Amino acid sequence: MDVPRCDACRKGVPRWETRTIRSHPVDVYACDHCGAVFAEEDWHVPLQFPRAGCCWNCGGLRQGGRCVDCGLSEHEDRQVHDELRQLIHPEADLLTAGRLAAEGGRQLLALKLATAATHEGARPDDARELRIRLLMALGALEPAALDAKAWTHDAGAGSPVAWTLAGETLMAVGRGSEAVDRFQRALEIAPHLHATRARMAQCLLGMQRFAMAREEAVRVIAGAPDTPSAAHCRELLGVYVRRLIDQRDAAAVHDVLQELGDQVDRSALLLCAKAWLAYHAGDPDEVRRALKLARKLAPELPQIKEFEDALLPRKKTWWSWS
Repeated sequence: MDVPRCDACRKGVPRWETRTIRSHPVDVYACDHCGAVFAEEDWHVPLQFPRAGCCWNCGGLRQGGRCVDCGLSEHEDRQVHDELRQLIHPEADLLTAGRLAAEGGRQLLALKLATAATHEGARPDDARELRIRLLMALGALEPAALDAKAWTHDAGAGSPVAWTLAGETLMAVGRGSEAVDRFQRALEIAPHLHATRARMAQCLLGMQRFAMAREEAVRVIAGAPDTPSAAHCRELLGVYVRRLIDQRDAAAVHDVLQELGDQVDRSALLLCAKAWLAYHAGDPDEVRRALKLARKLAPELPQIKEFEDALLPRKKTWWSWS
């Protein structure tokens, strides 16, 4: 199948993306090379979750059978969203169409479809999750946090996904302590949600609660070493260990690497820390081995060159911690 080329430059490919124009988001069909815009869709989206009986289109209340804000009747509201669903895929349900729209870069349209799917469809919880994540992607962090909070207070009270999303939205608006509480509630319901525990570790690290962050990150790595969550936690510990290196706390660095064992060799940042310890132990062969493996794992990571310049023979350094 031929990919349509941009009519303006004949080099790029037009794609959908969501941009901020005049302080509000707009779905834009534009060339990925020259930026020429071929279409804009300024959808009216409900930032506040529409309760039962409210308008799906804008979230407004209905009085006398019509929305007081946009004027749609319930029948017209359903008809509008069915037309939007068919615009994305004629055989998809509302939720699937919402996911397809999001994957295609049309986040506003996806938000409308996801919102409707929370009220009509077999998977309202999945639709609610998609809706909240789309709000976050659009930068509507406070509405996302309010939506997630409301979810945990009603249908999502027993859902670890709802509590995780509540934590993520609070984390995004800088309310770390409250976010940790929500993550803990999710883990009380489902202790093996490694992605949730990894997010909590990240939140704790950002709050400089280093001991707790380390404990949670190590639990993820030990429980699911081959998952993306474990990879994320290895990088979090790499950031933590770099802080210890800057403080010249070799004993603490050694303790972290010792606890992780062979997992160290799966993170470029942790391998740099391993090289630093080897340098101070007078083991140049281990320094070279660790940095070579780090370079293989993450060739473009800038920290590797910093450590190479500081630790490898025949290279001078101004770094005091070396």
